[in-house]
Amino acid sequence: MAVRRNYLLPTLIFTCSLLFFLLWPAPIDEKSDWPAIHRPTAHQQENSYLTPDSTIIYRTFLDYRAQQAAVRILAFRQCVRNESLRMKIEVYLRNGTMISLRPTVKPVEAECPWHWAPSCDWSGHVISAFLPKDQAKAMISASLINWESLLPLSQLNIVQPSKAPQKAQLAICILPLYWYTDWLQLVQFFEIWKLQGASRVFVYYHSISETVDKWLVAYEKEGLVKRIPWTLLPKNSRVDPNLSIYRLGHSLAENDCVYRTMGVAKFVALVDFDEFIIPTSGTLLQYLQSALKKNPSAGSFRFPHFRLAFGGQRPTGKLAAGDVHFNWLLKAKKVVSDARSGPSKTVFLPDRTDVLLTHQVRAHLAGYSQVAVDANEAMLLHARANWQQTASADNGSSATAIRKIFGESLRNAVLMQFRRIFAKYFGRNAKLEQNDGVRKEVAMCLSDWKGVGCKTPYHSCYARVHNMTNWVFSIPERHSGNYLVL
Repeated sequence: MAVRRNYLLPTLIFTCSLLFFLLWPAPIDEKSDWPAIHRPTAHQQENSYLTPDSTIIYRTFLDYRAQQAAVRILAFRQCVRNESLRMKIEVYLRNGTMISLRPTVKPVEAECPWHWAPSCDWSGHVISAFLPKDQAKAMISASLINWESLLPLSQLNIVQPSKAPQKAQLAICILPLYWYTDWLQLVQFFEIWKLQGASRVFVYYHSISETVDKWLVAYEKEGLVKRIPWTLLPKNSRVDPNLSIYRLGHSLAENDCVYRTMGVAKFVALVDFDEFIIPTSGTLLQYLQSALKKNPSAGSFRFPHFRLAFGGQRPTGKLAAGDVHFNWLLKAKKVVSDARSGPSKTVFLPDRTDVLLTHQVRAHLAGYSQVAVDANEAMLLHARANWQQTASADNGSSATAIRKIFGESLRNAVLMQFRRIFAKYFGRNAKLEQNDGVRKEVAMCLSDWKGVGCKTPYHSCYARVHNMTNWVFSIPERHSGNYLVL
């Protein structure tokens, strides 16, 4: 919430302090019990200070990775020329001096509006201001000032290269899930990626079914998953950014995950639940370790895209553990590549990444660059549901490798872990609803988004799907203070 600077100094200090304690983002909820189920009624925070010119702040960092320290602010706002912003950051040092910094304000996608979603008025931005590291280490507080409004940036998250061994060598970032119900796909994804060497998955979620959430909590207890709630942006009767922002502002979640994985993992894959990055021999982690030795200045590895199809039908309805065998994995086939095979995906090194996009690193830190991976070494396999019964199989050498990877050994490993976790967290006699109808409805309600020019899944699909299952939402009442408005 903004604070007007025309009050007397004591009032200003008191108000800023009060706002910080009331509104500063609370820590991510790490309670292990099942969360309450919320019906989709009011999932947005009202903020009377919000205007079309507001900057909505998600998280702030003090970044020590480059030669100069940087104050980094992940925020949402409407498109605006950088020179038209009267914004500054005031940094207060231990010796009593104040430094005034003029930040840059840049859209994550490098353009605003983004050409892929030209009708979206709001988008993710990175606000950056640089200062010498010795001054950064002497910082006691900082404030962001825009026009006549002031916002304290108290307790910046510290980001710096870690000399200690990472807790996980390979981690994964999953972009904000919306109207997601496919727990069979979720289990399949986690177990296959574990076999490839992944040991940590950061899952951003907005709206998921009760059953999906219970599976995420189960895997969180197993030490694999970190759930990160992603709420709608604040609104009021005059302004609602959620009506004009692409996919819940997913590009900001991508870059938040860069900072969250710092010091946690050496390599991080940015993929969806229907995507796997598979080398032609060994595990992905082994491949990345070897590739980094060959390319010591690599900041990211970009993998070519191929379509993957699983044969046969998956079970639906109320399923017991014994109803699921993952036999469709045995019929995996790499679909013949064509000119529309799809965009690549990236594994990045967080301590070398500046700005991350969905399909590649847009900007590396100085001295690092992207490495394009040859398809004969490793590839992105994309198993989109509507590709399963289309196109013909590729019977080349890489297809032979796919059949070898998705064989009895992999299927049995996935099945064994599925049954173990099912029995441990749900009980041997439990039955869980596998609802594929929601996915089809979401595809239908978003089918014309390109004609509209902005994909807004919550509002576009609410009427179709909100009664189709019990939903777990990331809502402001439960995850209070996710955003601050300037």
